[in-house]
Amino acid sequence: QGQRLVTVFVYLNDVAGGGCTHFPKLGMRFKPSKGTAVMWYNMDREGRPDPQTLHAGEPVADGEKWGMNIWLRARPKEWKAARSS
Repeated sequence: QGQRLVTVFVYLNDVAGGGCTHFPKLGMRFKPSKGTAVMWYNMDREGRPDPQTLHAGEPVADGEKWGMNIWLRARPKEWKAARSS
């Protein structure tokens, strides 16, 4: 339904230990902190998926991690109406 152009990951709570968002190809790691966010472009300048944005959530060592993804896509999502029986 359209390639992701931009991703924003919002941290909804503080994490006592672990749970960083890791971008291994960039050598970057972001520690979860309530009310902060990480934003990145998913595409390169030629409009191709950018392999540099490979990322992963590291395991939470202590507590819980709550977050929210916001995606900006190239085309709007098409929602199909639910059929009633």
